[in-house]
Amino acid sequence: MTYATILPMAWLRLIGTTIVVLLVLEVFLRFTIVSPINFTYHAGLGYVHAPNQYVTYSFEGFSRFWVNNLGLNDEDIHLPDLEHKKRVLIIGDSVTAAVQVETHQNFVSLADEKLSNFHLLNAGYDGLSPLEYIPMLQKISPHYQPQHTVLVMNQGDIAEITKDLMYKNPFKRNYLGDITLAEPEDSSPPAWIDYLIRTSGKSSLLTLSFYSLFKWQMADQKKLQQGNGVDNYQGNIDITEALEYVFLDTKPSAIFYIPVLTYHAHGISRDTGYDKQQEHLIQQVAKARNIPFLSLRNVFKESYTATKQPLTGFHNSFSRTAGHLNKHGHTIVAQYLTEQLSSLLDSQL
Repeated sequence: MTYATILPMAWLRLIGTTIVVLLVLEVFLRFTIVSPINFTYHAGLGYVHAPNQYVTYSFEGFSRFWVNNLGLNDEDIHLPDLEHKKRVLIIGDSVTAAVQVETHQNFVSLADEKLSNFHLLNAGYDGLSPLEYIPMLQKISPHYQPQHTVLVMNQGDIAEITKDLMYKNPFKRNYLGDITLAEPEDSSPPAWIDYLIRTSGKSSLLTLSFYSLFKWQMADQKKLQQGNGVDNYQGNIDITEALEYVFLDTKPSAIFYIPVLTYHAHGISRDTGYDKQQEHLIQQVAKARNIPFLSLRNVFKESYTATKQPLTGFHNSFSRTAGHLNKHGHTIVAQYLTEQLSSLLDSQL
């Protein structure tokens, strides 16, 4: 056998081996790490989950969940089936989306099971800024027609508003000095980014390869096409005014605040100064608008004292006691929501 014959055969074996390894790795990733994820572009929200797909997630906790016909982590919505119930839209960020646990284990689903006269829809999404509550409400409302909107907030929301004001500055002042939304600019993604993100939904390997791009493009509020935010931000709209605008436009029936605690031995939990500051700021704006504000800070502390179980963190988290709500945390939040929502919402009808 000549050298000219051996060389092509070696290349063929290498190519065949590579294909087999990639196929095995693809199957392993799909069932243990992350499934291929399809995204669709929304002008007000950036890239969001495309509807009607299963997603496997294991970066923190583990779940395999259904993205419903509205692109949300919940059961499919058919409005005629819900006409006999009071519909409540729950909006929040990744704490509400809760992809770290199975759908039936998150606090929205658990509370929905207990509140027989209500239907709760989980409109949480990873990296959702309070300023994006408005387009989320606009996106979902025609298909769900909620009678109530409930916001679930946490310390990360103020940071998200700050980034929005720096990078997008979506507000302007009218001649009366009131803030209004500025005319939206064309924020369509560059064609090459759109191609990469859509292509990545074809395999788990590609999804993982472009995961950092997903986070950059979606959670960081489309900085790429907005340019240097520090130059754009004039500082004439402060965080309080931005919150007031969000609350005025979404008209929440209630705001629930999920605190961040540090958990220690012997059932001792402690507040963080930054978290309490953010809670106080949101609470003051809600109070000025006569919006019921309910913090779970004492609920979390009492639970940890009694059970010694942290309400956040997973075995595969960077910290086993920090991060998103775990199954126990969702159970505690659901109990509190169930106790508060029924009387609170009934009194507003």
